[in-house]
Amino acid sequence: MPLPCVLMIARIEGLVCELNRSSWAATFTRLMQLVARARQEPARFDPGGSVEFGETGKMFADPECSRTGSRVTGRIGQES
Repeated sequence: MPLPCVLMIARIEGLVCELNRSSWAATFTRLMQLVARARQEPARFDPGGSVEFGETGKMFADPECSRTGSRVTGRIGQES
């Protein structure tokens, strides 16, 4: 990834973390790494109707939904 993109993503992550301290914010992204770093309680929505909400650590280490597990490990979602 080019350096300007990396710098912008870092700035966005910093702003999201700052917003988390003072208010509630919704972040819509396909970048699971961003979710892991910037959200404490993410929710994952799937066009097929699957939804998972919970603590970031649990969602990434031991998700309840198998599609969430496939998404966070990169087995699905890379082609979109």
